[in-house]
Amino acid sequence: MDEEQQSSGSDEADDENLQMYEEARSTWGRGDLQSAKKLLLVLAGKEIAVAQHALGTLFLLEEPDQPNYAEAKKWLSRAAKQNYGPAFYSIGRMYANGEGVERSDSQALECFVEGAKIGSVACAEMSGEFLASGRLGEARHDLAIPMYVQAAEGGSALAQRRLGLYYKEGEHIEKNIAKAVEFYEASAAQGDKYAASNLALIFEHGDGVAVDLDRA
Repeated sequence: MDEEQQSSGSDEADDENLQMYEEARSTWGRGDLQSAKKLLLVLAGKEIAVAQHALGTLFLLEEPDQPNYAEAKKWLSRAAKQNYGPAFYSIGRMYANGEGVERSDSQALECFVEGAKIGSVACAEMSGEFLASGRLGEARHDLAIPMYVQAAEGGSALAQRRLGLYYKEGEHIEKNIAKAVEFYEASAAQGDKYAASNLALIFEHGDGVAVDLDRA
């Protein structure tokens, strides 16, 4: 088989897999989890990470009272081995909540950090939350802030609000009201009511800016 024929065959396989995945999503959306699971098992067996993650998630949701944690973790781990960011987030949540595994904040943070390294916004956001809250002991704002920056750049409203507060208070970072306003505005634009409230107070009291009651 020449290169052109090989490429054509590969494209056809990709199209078939995509069609099967969309069918799995559709059946899942209709509540037919068994049919969705059958389709995802086929795709997951082909080492398609997005299908492995979806399958792992399905095992967590299929039986709300008795989630199949073993199968969920198996498929999520296989997706994570392929550097699929959402899988790191899902496994991290399992460790954080003690779902099917022994609860471990350190293991959870390790998963979130690994996911953040490959660009997962959700993982970067959770890494920031763990580090800033001191869940593992001493709060590490020096490490949390870069994680929040990554998440904020990826569109996380929560991370944008956290950075707005850092810049407003001037703790652990140089105070900069202009940046605080910028991050609060970005977060509020996504519907974060706390960011909107904090932004309103800045303009109401003229905290580093001219008083602007209309804007407040």
